[in-house]
Amino acid sequence: MLQQLKAPKLPFRELDLLVKAIGECRSKQEEDRIIAAEVDTLKQRLSDPRLDKTRGRSREVDTLKQRLSDPRLDKTRGREYMVRVIYCEMLGHDASFAYIPALQLASDPSLLTKKAAYLALTQLLDYKHELVLLLVNTLLSDLKSDNFVVVASALVVTSKLIGPDLVNAVLPLVIERLSHPRESVRKKAVMALLHFHQMDPDRSGPLAGVELERHFRTTLCDKEPSVMAATLNALASLAATNPAPFRQLIPSLTSILKQVVEHRLPKAYDYHRFPAPFIQIKLLKLLRLLGAGDKAASDNMSAVVAATLRRAAAGGSHTIGHAIVYEAVRTVTDIYPNPQLLAAAAEAVAGLIKSSSHNLKYCGLTALAAITRVSPKYAQEHQVAVIDCLEDPDETLKLKTLELLVTMTKANNVTVVVERLMAFLRSTACGGDELLRRHIAGQVVSLAEKYAPDTAWFVRVMAEVFEVGGDVLQPQLAHNLCRLIAEQDSELHATAVRLFMQILDNGTTSSGGAAAAAAAGLGGGAAAAAAAAGSSSSGLLPEILLCCICWVLGEYGSLAAQLPPPHKASIGQVADKLCAAVASAQPSPATRAHLLTAITKLAARQLVSQGGPGPAGVLRPEAQDLLSKAGSSSLVELQQRAREAAALLKLPPTVLSAVLPFDGSCEELEPAELEEARSLSFLDSYVNQAIAAGAQPYNPPPELCHELGILDAEDLDSLGLQSPGAAAAVPALGGLGGMGLGLGLMPAAAGAPAAAAAALGQQRQQSAAAAAAGGGVRPAAGTALKGGPAKGSSIVDPFKDLLG
Repeated sequence: MLQQLKAPKLPFRELDLLVKAIGECRSKQEEDRIIAAEVDTLKQRLSDPRLDKTRGRSREVDTLKQRLSDPRLDKTRGREYMVRVIYCEMLGHDASFAYIPALQLASDPSLLTKKAAYLALTQLLDYKHELVLLLVNTLLSDLKSDNFVVVASALVVTSKLIGPDLVNAVLPLVIERLSHPRESVRKKAVMALLHFHQMDPDRSGPLAGVELERHFRTTLCDKEPSVMAATLNALASLAATNPAPFRQLIPSLTSILKQVVEHRLPKAYDYHRFPAPFIQIKLLKLLRLLGAGDKAASDNMSAVVAATLRRAAAGGSHTIGHAIVYEAVRTVTDIYPNPQLLAAAAEAVAGLIKSSSHNLKYCGLTALAAITRVSPKYAQEHQVAVIDCLEDPDETLKLKTLELLVTMTKANNVTVVVERLMAFLRSTACGGDELLRRHIAGQVVSLAEKYAPDTAWFVRVMAEVFEVGGDVLQPQLAHNLCRLIAEQDSELHATAVRLFMQILDNGTTSSGGAAAAAAAGLGGGAAAAAAAAGSSSSGLLPEILLCCICWVLGEYGSLAAQLPPPHKASIGQVADKLCAAVASAQPSPATRAHLLTAITKLAARQLVSQGGPGPAGVLRPEAQDLLSKAGSSSLVELQQRAREAAALLKLPPTVLSAVLPFDGSCEELEPAELEEARSLSFLDSYVNQAIAAGAQPYNPPPELCHELGILDAEDLDSLGLQSPGAAAAVPALGGLGGMGLGLGLMPAAAGAPAAAAAALGQQRQQSAAAAAAGGGVRPAAGTALKGGPAKGSSIVDPFKDLLG
């Protein structure tokens, strides 16, 4: 007897050893080896009858597999095997060999074996698994059992494994168990009905015609608090989609909450001297759903909500009391506004914000933000405490404080709030989180648009946001900023030029200056576009800011000559800084196209102001080098713009001032003028004169004729050519529209047939006009067209005269 007392037999000795071995593992590989051995052991012990009593150190997985498949399996050992199978499954190993044995053990008359099998099945399977169908008969039998523990276990499994296709088989028995004499069975029956509702919330499937609301109203008045608490979860799920049918329950819910607050529930439900705090929280959440936007319903619950808030705030400093305060405040802010309740909520929040716990401060800031959305005046009382939270080292708390400041922002404090947001955006807390950076940058843009004190401040803030977080912002914001600047007066234009010149001075200094620009050039290629993606992380100017700078300085860069030092610069110096900044950033083709347009505009301003090229030429060496490299770029868009720039800069100053007027971006053309510009009918006289003088007309390729309606698909087939729908799209050429005369920041989209036809038609007219001065009618120089130039035409490099 003494020996038996000293050395009791452990029923789960092998399980204890397994758990101990797993706990002592020092690597994942060692853990996998142990679990593999365990799975072998389980396979053997569930399948091999000869291994039923040999429980040595064989491989565990095979042993368990064999023993679980043994028809003479010792049922007392089955419970241990089920637990070990769960352990293997939790560690990520396949335990499918135990599905069938677990289903067999679920029908075992032994209660402990049945519960172990049910537990294993709920962990190994889900309601979509095909083997669940084999479990239905066992569940139906157990739901009719006289043993309430068996019934409760079957209801738990029903809540886990019964899918929509099997609901009708068990639904009548589950509804019958709502009136079971045992409260644990009634509670689990409510949970099973909630599971059915979550699978068919619209009542269009297996629950069609079933009045769940009636059953839940009955169990809400159950004398057992646990059944009532389970019903609260079900009612909250139903009310979340349609609260109107449940507003008549508000008197019952407020009565229950009042009883709970007044300690009328058994002491077993108390937690740290707070009466049933979790039931209070459930009731407050449900009342919040039912009272939202309904003044009558909110008035019916305001008294008991105020009493709950007051008792929780005075109940002590335990965390559960703060949780009740937080839920009460959220209820006050979500129901119809009540001034007395809002004042009490603002007073209760003070204890959370001034707490030394970061978690409680976070809850307090969240609650105060909810109060501020309803009535902003209450935020003024806590301004000092909120500002103190900005100095907290906890980055999560600091971010929550900034979000609260956003809700407190008005026209008189927008500058301070934006400064705080920008400081956080520059900090390391946002460095690797793209979503957070996008969120903060978006908040800055939103506040600047709503509460900007003046346009100059708005432009400065937007430029700063572009510089710090431009890689996470939409390009449309730069388009909007350029449009706003274009619509302002000359004073704002000068302010924008001074601001962007300052950014270029700082960015060019940190990026390597003009030497990097001369080395990089604008030749194009995928490497530059790939490098541009990481420009913001390497200290270079983002693409969105570079595009905006190119447009503003291209339009108003001549105003830099009127700026005070050190930002005073000539037109040539402005062009040099643009070249240096863009080239050092290794920009995308779109940004390089903007740079070419800006250089063209600046050179045109200089030609017009000087009345001609001047002794130093039109362009400085850096700009000439960039234009020359772009003219031979593999990118058609850049090549087109560079050659257009060369042709435009050869025009007389009077014509050039009309083509590229100063501050002409806001000019709008009438519909008739737009139609004339599209058709280029104003060039017809030049074309006719050239043809009359003996020049040969330009013959476009058959594909272009098809686009213009001259040839149809049958004509193309007769010529042995593909139709344009199957052929590669002709790249769109920018034309003068791509030179930045409008406010569009992006180049013309490649592959648009209509745009290609219009652009090529324009080249045809321009070629004929060029032939009027002598020479054949030919396509624009350097433009590759299918079919080649007409006979007698010659291609002349326009840079030969311009750049020498």
